[in-house]
Amino acid sequence: MNQTSKNNFRFRLLNKTLVVIDWANVYGWFKDLGWIIDVQKLFNHLSSYPEVIDKRFYFGVESGNLKSENFKTRIQAIGFNLVSKEVKFVPVSLDKSHFKLLIKELFDVLDGMKTTNSKIATQLY
Repeated sequence: MNQTSKNNFRFRLLNKTLVVIDWANVYGWFKDLGWIIDVQKLFNHLSSYPEVIDKRFYFGVESGNLKSENFKTRIQAIGFNLVSKEVKFVPVSLDKSHFKLLIKELFDVLDGMKTTNSKIATQLY
């Protein structure tokens, strides 16, 4: 696709359309590719479709994180229908028993491979 066709890209929408953006996934995927999504341009592009009846933006807000709170405010100001909730952090226990179980399971799998003629077993043993 050349630059001109990228700039003129249009979806073919047949009926009323609801756009749902899960920002955690969009941001994560594109960040890994080194791309930056301009949310204002995204909103403008989606608004150019008369079939789009709602543009919902799902975003987890980290209270006390100024960048996160400012982004939430910006999304609302742009015009997306924001659906947000507080980010939850799940504590992870890193005690020795957790690692012992993982290592035991790994060695059980590797011991079972010793008796096979697989390419991996040949390379490992």
